Amino acid sequence: MLHGVPMRRRVTLPAFASTLALLASLACGGSYKAAPAPGPDSGPKVVTGTCRDYDYATRTLDLVAGVSFALRMIAFKLHENTEISVRGRRAELSELQANTVLRIEYRVTPQGNLADKITVVLDARGMRGP
Repeated sequence: MLHGVPMRRRVTLPAFASTLALLASLACGGSYKAAPAPGPDSGPKVVTGTCRDYDYATRTLDLVAGVSFALRMIAFKLHENTEISVRGRRAELSELQANTVLRIEYRVTPQGNLADKITVVLDARGMRGP
């Protein structure tokens, strides 16, 4: 005994603290590195979400999609060559409805997200056909 503390306890506490620190650093996986943000030159991307709103006049569409552990609203611009398909047939923007699940293939441009292809995945009638 030294200063009222048994020798065994004095050695165990520093060893326990070192072991705990080592395990904590291993469990955290080391330093965190964020993924680089996609730039305008990124290739085509695909997202699936629910159509919240659309505007025929400006040819824009707002989609609510799950991104990581949160919901995000993503705005898309449609160009004159954007392909829209409903139940396997070509459709027009006017045929889309709010609360419809869509799959959108798009490109990130300096002007925003530009939709190249929109496919209805789920609508009021259920899953899309073949």
